[in-house]
Amino acid sequence: MSPPREIELKFEVPIGSLPDLNRGPLLKRVRSLGRKPASLVSVYFDTKKLKLRRKALSLRIRRKGRRVVQTVKQETGAAAFVRNEWEHDIGSTQPDLNVAGHTPLGKLSSKKLRLSLMPVFETRVRRKTFQLHCGESEIELSVDKGEIAAGGKTLPICEVELELKRGQRGDLFKMAKTLADDVPAQLAIDSKAERGYALLTGEKPQPVKALQIALEPEANVQSAFYCLGLHTATHCQSACHAERRPGWLTPDASRAPTLACSNLLVFGHVGRYADGDRKIRT
Repeated sequence: MSPPREIELKFEVPIGSLPDLNRGPLLKRVRSLGRKPASLVSVYFDTKKLKLRRKALSLRIRRKGRRVVQTVKQETGAAAFVRNEWEHDIGSTQPDLNVAGHTPLGKLSSKKLRLSLMPVFETRVRRKTFQLHCGESEIELSVDKGEIAAGGKTLPICEVELELKRGQRGDLFKMAKTLADDVPAQLAIDSKAERGYALLTGEKPQPVKALQIALEPEANVQSAFYCLGLHTATHCQSACHAERRPGWLTPDASRAPTLACSNLLVFGHVGRYADGDRKIRT
């Protein structure tokens, strides 16, 4: 049985561009469906030697109002926008490894690990969520604004997340292109967990090799083309990551960032993939 998967795209956006997003065509037609902003505090746990990170896992405890939700995520390595994910409601703000027995974390579970787990960093964001539809697909758009805190240091967060709840991945990329038309959105290669670990350890971005492209057997032609486009985007953006200018998230950066141009080029290529797909179908 395949593990539950989170299929999403994240984009960093300048804080000053959020009003443009709210007024833009993407959200204008669904404004009445938007929920009130929610305050989310997420604490990430690991050992002193960061054993979970070395195993490509993350363990998060998030408070959602009166709920406490534990999430285990696993990097798949096959696609930057797909992660295995297991969520459970738990009764406290401390990890409960008993409910994680069927996850990769369960295989590592031991008395020593239970005693070694400790908070390593946390994120604090205000999130507003919208339910969108593209074709027959259902997509959740979330706007997060806040910060990551680790080791006495903080890093601002201002990002838009598109998560495919139901439907075709190709529709997710169509929605992403619409977003890039509304605001200067920069494809976020690193998850919040990865950014938290980097802030904690002081690591600097390093050049990366292109990952092997893995297409799922059930993917249709359009989704396959979009997946190829995203892999190209991911590798390109990873190469540019170390060149990011300070001030990307400041109000004055709403129209300036040059890295946004790479996204426009990438989504232009994705658009051409879609054109190619239509020709193949005809």
